[in-house]
Amino acid sequence: MELNDEVRQRLVEIIKYSKLSKRQFTLSLGLPPSSLGKILNGKTRALSNTIITVLELKYGINPIWLETGESKKYKDVIVTLDKDEAILLEQSRLLSDYNGDLLKLFLETLLKKQTEKEEEEKAQEKSRKRKDV
Repeated sequence: MELNDEVRQRLVEIIKYSKLSKRQFTLSLGLPPSSLGKILNGKTRALSNTIITVLELKYGINPIWLETGESKKYKDVIVTLDKDEAILLEQSRLLSDYNGDLLKLFLETLLKKQTEKEEEEKAQEKSRKRKDV
């Protein structure tokens, strides 16, 4: 995602809402502390898919809103992690300094798993409703 002034302003809004310091927020994304300054000061020209995915999973941020300012700020569905997934996510953060591609793959897989779980729950709910009718 290209970083323009509007996207940077939306990032500032997300940080403010998180009630974390910029350093804490940066670390929560699995980034080195200096990264956020580079992003907000225009030294970084693009926001990686990994960061976008973490914002989506951890903070419920709608990527469409982040990029365009359109749509809802927060996704309607909040991802919940079971204990094992939370442990894996924490371990992946530790790896992010070494291999961002590994973190991206992990987060994409986690998001896909959560989406499949939600679709399965919706299908089961539809099936129950049909049986009730």
